[in-house]
Amino acid sequence: MSSRLRQLARKVVHLASGEIPARICGIATVLFLARHSGVVIVGIYALAQGMVQYTYPVIDFGLRHVGARLVAKYPQAGDEIVRRVQKATDRNGAAILPFLLAYAAITRQPADGIKS
Repeated sequence: MSSRLRQLARKVVHLASGEIPARICGIATVLFLARHSGVVIVGIYALAQGMVQYTYPVIDFGLRHVGARLVAKYPQAGDEIVRRVQKATDRNGAAILPFLLAYAAITRQPADGIKS
């Protein structure tokens, strides 16, 4: 039992070793933008982050879970499954990209308050 706990702790540390720096870099990016570009740019950045967060489920469309299930069921076909899932995800992303660009184009972005 204790070896399983050690394995679990090792895996948690391994995941946290990437997650913690990613969070710190995200906060540092917002602070840098706020300090050097102003609050308007931080708002635009937050809008972009929100758009990514809410469109990811449409782009992924459950393919990650389906791919994981198929790889678990047919491990010998893992490379082909991964390739097809990535291709479908790319297609979904390309399909939603025009809508994101249209939204970004019609969004008003005030020019005042932007530092140069």
